[in-house]
Amino acid sequence: MLMQYAIDLGWRDTDYTVGVRRVKVRSVGIHSWTDAEIAQYEAHWPPGSNPRLALAILLYTGQRRSDAVRMGPADTIEGTIRVRQVKTGAGLLIPVHPALEIELSAWTDCDAGTFLATERGRPFSINGFYNNFVSWCADAGLPKGCSPHGLRKAAARR
Repeated sequence: MLMQYAIDLGWRDTDYTVGVRRVKVRSVGIHSWTDAEIAQYEAHWPPGSNPRLALAILLYTGQRRSDAVRMGPADTIEGTIRVRQVKTGAGLLIPVHPALEIELSAWTDCDAGTFLATERGRPFSINGFYNNFVSWCADAGLPKGCSPHGLRKAAARR
């Protein structure tokens, strides 16, 4: 891509990278949460807590953290949550799972406009939420590698 860009700018006239194969990197991928890890997290964080609501939103909607931090009461419509995905732009109506309904009914509005808010009552940034979530996982005694995306994979598995 860089060589093609240089050609487009007129800096080079030949792409010396034609035919060069991409180096394959092997990875085990993102860790999918087990049911035992989910239960351990739920046992540590009580219903009605922000960490417990975060787990429920991620697990029972199957959405990315970028979408989870934007969900709020204005997005709930007759037993569904309306989502316009940040990454794809896809519009979704996701049925509210009974376990998520329990957490949402315990939620206290802090005027952030979102279900998930910082201790100061402000909406989370995507990275700020990630950092808090990883800390909540550590506090619950979960192993490193338990992440929001791992709950998305667990939702798909379930």
